[in-house]
Amino acid sequence: LGVVEKKYLVLRKGAKIGDIIFVSGSLGGAIFNKHLRFIPRIKEARFLVKNFKLNAMIDISDGLAQDLGHILEASRTGAVIYETLIPLSKQAKRLNDALSAGEDFELLFTMSLDEAKKLLNKNLKIFKPIGEIVDKKYGFRLIDKKNQEKILKPHGFSHF
Repeated sequence: LGVVEKKYLVLRKGAKIGDIIFVSGSLGGAIFNKHLRFIPRIKEARFLVKNFKLNAMIDISDGLAQDLGHILEASRTGAVIYETLIPLSKQAKRLNDALSAGEDFELLFTMSLDEAKKLLNKNLKIFKPIGEIVDKKYGFRLIDKKNQEKILKPHGFSHF
């Protein structure tokens, strides 16, 4: 639970076609103690909103696929993400750990291509592009390591 000043508020519903999708840190394997001793990415989120125009943002608490699905649903868009760009933690045993295991508590956000170029020019290794927002008619897709396209369902940790 927290409070944010209105001028720093970034919602799930602002992703736009052509936005680049970014994550902070690495994903997957949180069950091996990360979920018990994580540091919320408040400082990183503040840096982003003070220096860049973000269109949508959420934290990854229920897995990349499910939380990106929340952005896609709220923004009425689709997405293409690339397996080779998803930063897996050392504890992640496979891609599915990042897509659906949950409790990574990393940032997931979208920004225009121009803003993405500005962010990438800063050479900050913590923020990594993983895909692009596309028209809703294309759905939610993953391009795997073999360049094969797979349809993803927003799935992840279920609390109930």
